[in-house]
Amino acid sequence: EYQRSIDTVLKMLSDQIHASAVLTDRSGRVLNAVAWPRTQDFEPELLIGNALSQSTKEETWECTVHDRQMKVTRMLIDECRPPMLLYLFKEGEPLPENVARQCCEIVRLAANLWSKDHAQVVISELVRAILKDEPIKMRRLADIFHIDVASIHTMWVVRFVDGNREEFLQCSVHCAKT
Repeated sequence: EYQRSIDTVLKMLSDQIHASAVLTDRSGRVLNAVAWPRTQDFEPELLIGNALSQSTKEETWECTVHDRQMKVTRMLIDECRPPMLLYLFKEGEPLPENVARQCCEIVRLAANLWSKDHAQVVISELVRAILKDEPIKMRRLADIFHIDVASIHTMWVVRFVDGNREEFLQCSVHCAKT
């Protein structure tokens, strides 16, 4: 269950296609990012900024990042609400169009199955990002809500048992007293 996330899907895609992947919302805010190779210094905001400054109206173009020539492929995932953009950065030859489209479809499916509110800014998404170990999404949401995630040393996740609210409230009062 904990591996059912956009971050896991992007890591798997990145390993298969040998390219870095960045998922953003329509405004360019980074939602998830994965470097390839993983040991590479990776600043997704800088990568997106450079790519957008050198972009064209095409889905694929070249850009230079840290003196490296990259082929950038941008795909719109508009079947999700809100729509997102998938950027694939590959050194050398560009990704074949059919591979880029398949990557886009896989991310769309994962977002619709496991993360319906992936680009939404709500506090429950921050908790979900912490539990699913999605560091980029966690940092982005923590910045929005002005929460220092590094200072959190204990977190309790409590849920209703069989929807019995009174039992939950009694338990929470008892736990708070001890």
